[in-house]
Amino acid sequence: MNVAYTWAHALTTNQSDRSSGIQSSSCIRCDYGRATLDRRHVLSANYVYDLPWHRTQQGIVGRILGDYEITGILVGNSGLPFTVFAPRRNGDPAAIGVNTSGSPNNGRVATPRPNQVGDPNSGAPKTWDKFFNTSAFVAVAIGGATGNERRGAVTGPGLWRYDMAFIKNTNLSEQVHLQFRAEAFNLFNHTNFSSIGTTMPLPSATSTTFGTVTNTRDPRILQLALKLSF
Repeated sequence: MNVAYTWAHALTTNQSDRSSGIQSSSCIRCDYGRATLDRRHVLSANYVYDLPWHRTQQGIVGRILGDYEITGILVGNSGLPFTVFAPRRNGDPAAIGVNTSGSPNNGRVATPRPNQVGDPNSGAPKTWDKFFNTSAFVAVAIGGATGNERRGAVTGPGLWRYDMAFIKNTNLSEQVHLQFRAEAFNLFNHTNFSSIGTTMPLPSATSTTFGTVTNTRDPRILQLALKLSF
């Protein structure tokens, strides 16, 4: 059995290296925030247990009842940081290279960010329809200064899953061995959110994914395997 826990914290002025520039060349410190890989808590545990009866597989009864294994892996991680982006209606008032078209973080120029007026993680619903507190952000005025939100302001969805396998080893002869495996990934079919909408809509927008969950990780997967070794 092994158990490992890691606590980490990573801060930077450029979350994604060359793919997104700073928002204002006169305030590099304004881009200081959580790095893309800043996952605060990481827990993993695994085990392999050989059931203690009929290990030598003597006789027919021993071959049927002996040499079973149970294995499992438990993983639990806290969420990665997400940055909220402002709608691109403001142009580039400060002439600092803000990206006013294309998808977020498109190219080397920065995507505009809104003003942050509260903590988006405090009292966050963390539901499908509203994962974080969207009222913590307001768009900047047209032609005004850039937003004051730091990168990585939103803590994204965490993850936990349990994988398990049931294994039967059978000695058919001295040199021929048969192994049967029944494996389950995400055994409890726990729903793990993977991404959320972080682009603020224009005031005229009738629908938006802002603050909602847009994707999930794998559901439960079951598989059977049979291996013959000789």
